[in-house]
Amino acid sequence: MNDKLMIISWDCPPSKTGSGVLIDNIFKSTGCIFIGENYKIADKKNHYYIKPFLGNLPRIGKYLKWLSLISSILKIIKIQRKTSCNKILIVFPDEYFLFLGFLTAKIFNIKYSTWFHNTYSHNRKGLLKLLSMLIEPLVVKNAKNNFVLTDALKDLIFRKYKITNITTIHHGIDTKYVKRAKIKNFLNKKINFVYTGTLNQSVMNSSIRLCKAVIESKNHNLHIFGSNPSYFESKGIYGDNIIFYPFMNDKEFFDKLSNFDIGLIPLDFDGKLSKFEYKTIFPTRIIPLLHAGLPIIANVPENSFLDIFLKKSKVAEVVNTKSMSDIKNKITFLKYNYNIRKILSQNSAMSSVKFNSSEIVKLFDKFL
Repeated sequence: MNDKLMIISWDCPPSKTGSGVLIDNIFKSTGCIFIGENYKIADKKNHYYIKPFLGNLPRIGKYLKWLSLISSILKIIKIQRKTSCNKILIVFPDEYFLFLGFLTAKIFNIKYSTWFHNTYSHNRKGLLKLLSMLIEPLVVKNAKNNFVLTDALKDLIFRKYKITNITTIHHGIDTKYVKRAKIKNFLNKKINFVYTGTLNQSVMNSSIRLCKAVIESKNHNLHIFGSNPSYFESKGIYGDNIIFYPFMNDKEFFDKLSNFDIGLIPLDFDGKLSKFEYKTIFPTRIIPLLHAGLPIIANVPENSFLDIFLKKSKVAEVVNTKSMSDIKNKITFLKYNYNIRKILSQNSAMSSVKFNSSEIVKLFDKFL
């Protein structure tokens, strides 16, 4: 029987955010079966949509959607009978679909693996914390393999469950359209900074600091990709030197990206997420910047996994404080040091190799 993989994830292709992008970058040409909720239904025979009842209600939806579990299982049973998949990959960051994937594997006696993009039980409170203490060990301990996005998350799971079937598999993108940026001297020229991605709970305050520090100077342009302009404006990020872009295909995106000068990478120091989440997270938005060879200014907490990666790889000038003046000083330092920017760009090229989707597909093929 030919191998056929079912991927179960709340966020699935063709979604243009979060896990949906990661899954699409790696598996879009493999003939997988995709099952999820957070995407517009694609006109493809291998995409299936499951929406839990009342799941979108504010505050209580995250609890009420569990009433749809039996209905969702029946839908997946129907899909499995039609598709005859013999392998399952369950992608977290949603516990409903994590447990749904586990039950599917057990019902059909199919081996499954997990791919954790975030921490789970460490980042839950109240009733959802109690639920996570049941679901997480059940799913993790019975998996064929547990894949994670960072070594920090791998270490966290190992220390908690003392299991060895944990493999770090990074983000990956298709490099077909990647174009390298040219490092320029900035004498009497406007400097073009770029911010990609949304303002979410893991980057909100750091993003605001970085963006405001950039736009204070009329000699700077800030280019923002894939975000809602009105939401940025509500956070005080507005001005004549800000240019917003909608989501675009990879070729258009890398064509644009290669024309910019400095990339911005945020990560909050604290907030609504757990301390483990801030310590282990590795944001998707950094990967295109590395491939494009853009020098980076990062505002991230000291000793987080992202901080350690940036400093060890020497791809960014890093600010480990919440100080706007520190960020502005780092901007000034970087824009007047051509040689530093050139070195950061060269280091990015070397670091980007591990984030090539074709290499990551080979890793999945090896372990799944």
